[in-house]
Amino acid sequence: DVLRAVRTATEGRARMKVILETGELPDVARVTAAAELAIEHGTDFVKSSTGKSPVSATPEAASAMRDVITRSGRPVGIKPSGGMSSADDADVYLRLAADAMGDDGVSPATFRFGASSLLGALLETAGIDDAAPPPATSY
Repeated sequence: DVLRAVRTATEGRARMKVILETGELPDVARVTAAAELAIEHGTDFVKSSTGKSPVSATPEAASAMRDVITRSGRPVGIKPSGGMSSADDADVYLRLAADAMGDDGVSPATFRFGASSLLGALLETAGIDDAAPPPATSY
C-alpha cells in the first residue's frame, strides 16, 4: 500500500527509488521478492541499502536485483550502496550492470553508486589529488 501511494504521488513528477536494505534480508530469495515487489509497484530505481547496516551491497544481492530488472522488461535503474571501497569493488558492480544493460545502457539514468568511501579510492586510482575539487557533474 505504501509503495502504491508513493508511486501515485510521484508519477510524472519525481523518480521513485526503493531501498531494499538487502543486508538485513536473510537470503537472496528475499532480495528477489523485495525487488519484484518494488518493481511491480512502479519504482524507477532499486537501491541495495542505506549503507548504515553491517552488511550493505553484495554482488549476490546486486545480481538478484539485476535479474529481476531484466525479467521485468522495464527500464529500472540499480544503485548498489555501501561496502565498496576500491576501484575493483566498483568494477564488480559495473560489470553486473553491463551484463544486463549492455555497456551503452549503463548511465546515471540506470546505474549509480551509493558509496561515499568509494570516491577517494577512485580518485587515487585515476591519479587525481583528492584535495582538488571534483569536476562538476550532473546526476
